[in-house]
Amino acid sequence: MKPTLVATYGAEYQHVLFGLCYLLSTFMGIYLNTKNALRICRTGVAHGMSAQSIALHVNFAMANVLVVAGGLLCGVSTMTGSWMFGEWMCQAYAFEGMLFGMGSIYALILICIDRYMSAFYASFCESPRSSQSTCHFHRREQQLDSHILQTGDAQGLVLVPDVCFGASLRIWQFSYPEINCHERGFLATDLSDGRLKLKAYIWTPSYGLEPQGTSCTIDWTDNSTDASLTYLVMLVIIGFLVPVGIAIFALVIACLMHPAEMEMERKMNKLAGLLLGFSLVGWMPFAMLTFGTVFSEPITKISMAASYMAPISIKMVLALIPKFYDAIFFLKVQKSKAL
Repeated sequence: MKPTLVATYGAEYQHVLFGLCYLLSTFMGIYLNTKNALRICRTGVAHGMSAQSIALHVNFAMANVLVVAGGLLCGVSTMTGSWMFGEWMCQAYAFEGMLFGMGSIYALILICIDRYMSAFYASFCESPRSSQSTCHFHRREQQLDSHILQTGDAQGLVLVPDVCFGASLRIWQFSYPEINCHERGFLATDLSDGRLKLKAYIWTPSYGLEPQGTSCTIDWTDNSTDASLTYLVMLVIIGFLVPVGIAIFALVIACLMHPAEMEMERKMNKLAGLLLGFSLVGWMPFAMLTFGTVFSEPITKISMAASYMAPISIKMVLALIPKFYDAIFFLKVQKSKAL
């Protein structure tokens, strides 16, 4: 059962306010993240990024663009007070948001892991006892970075396949919409062939309107069946808690391994830490709603402000992510040139 939306003071104006927030985050997020991706591609090596790091940061930016782009539909619908684009678009928008939202999270995790690998190679490959095979890739990457820095030829970087988007696409199972739960549900208990088909049991999400009726996402309010509970638990653990734990561990080790004199590497670690922390602020409301649904009674009432908090916070945070690149790299470069 969907929770009842509780009317609050000024509810007639809140639709307009939240609709403007959607539209602002959409246009600002598309512009800033696209600009940031192009700028990283052009000048990333000069700022100390390896070719692999550039590819990861560019894919992170483009995943953010695709997450915030759907805010245009939500903004228009919020201003009118109801979803205007039909059931099919509701399913498509929710699927797209889940796919690239998790893609954005995993891209950020890989950025943090890349920081750890950079610290490992920097300390291990400088040792005279280092293995030639282990450090071969690292030295090839250094040669590529040197070539790009000397020639300015970074156009091929965007076209190079990297692990980031591959990892994003491999998590499609967690976004696959429920076509017919009754037809697929029997797979959970079908043991006639001696195999427990947990995959079909776990990955059966359904998408629909959020409580405010102007946006679509996974049905995080549904904890009525074992299948929906299992999916929500796996979504929070595999899609949020485990990746974030790995990212924090990798980033802490990277900060400890990089010596103080490696200023550029420490800047990259600082950037990764800021991106991770700010992204956690944006994704935390949705994670708390989902996790709370698992361990509480079904939500029967919710205020309009609370229902809008999770989707808008995510889009606003991802729209403002490029400002951290400005603070650490690009604004300092502009100031130094001005002086």
